[in-house]
Amino acid sequence: MEIPEILIKLTPDEALVLSDWLEQVPMTDLSRLIDDAAVWAPLHRIAGTLDKSLPGIFAADYAERLEAARGRLRPALGDSASDEKGADAKPVSEMTDREYFACVGQRPGMFVGKTSFHMLAAFLTGYDQQALRHGGRGLTGWHDWLVARRGRDCNHAWPGQVLHIALPNGWYDLWSLPPEDEQHAIKVLFELLDDFTAERETAQGAQFSD
Repeated sequence: MEIPEILIKLTPDEALVLSDWLEQVPMTDLSRLIDDAAVWAPLHRIAGTLDKSLPGIFAADYAERLEAARGRLRPALGDSASDEKGADAKPVSEMTDREYFACVGQRPGMFVGKTSFHMLAAFLTGYDQQALRHGGRGLTGWHDWLVARRGRDCNHAWPGQVLHIALPNGWYDLWSLPPEDEQHAIKVLFELLDDFTAERETAQGAQFSD
C-alpha cells in the first residue's frame, strides 16, 4: 500500500525556530548524533522548505524576530511578551556588502549547502570574482587588511589568514576541521568581514564628505 505524503503543520514561530536550529546542526557536535547519511535527506528537505516559506530570515531584524518567537514558545519561562518588529527584508540588490555578508553569516547553509569553512571561503571567492567582473569592489583589500589585523604575513591566501587569527594554535587539515574549530572559524570569519566592510564604508563616507 502506497503511503501518501505526510504533511506537518507548524505555526510561524515554530517554523522560524526550527529552521534556525536545523541551520546550526551541521556546524555543531549535534551532527555527530546523525549516524546514518540517509537522515540528512529529509532534514535538508525540511530545512529547504522552511527557508522558502520564511521571507523574514533576510530581514534586518532577523535576530530579534527569532528571539521573540523563541520567547513565545517558552511560556513556562515567562518570556512571551516580546513582539516581532515589522521591518521588511531589504532586497539583495539594495544591500551593501556589509549587509549581504551579515545575511550570509546568519544563514550560511542557504548559500553553500552543508556549512563548512572551506565552502564559505569558496563562496566568498566567487562573490569577489563576480563583483570585480562587473565593476564592484568585491573583497579588494581584504587580504592586506587581514595581514594588518594579524600583525604578520605568510604565504597563505586570505582563508589561511582568517584561520591564523581564529585558530592561533594552528590546524591540521583545512578540509576537515574539528566541529568546534570549524564553528569558531566561521564565527570569526564573519566577525572579521563585518569589521572590514564597516571600516571600508567609513572610509568611503569620509572620502565623499571631503
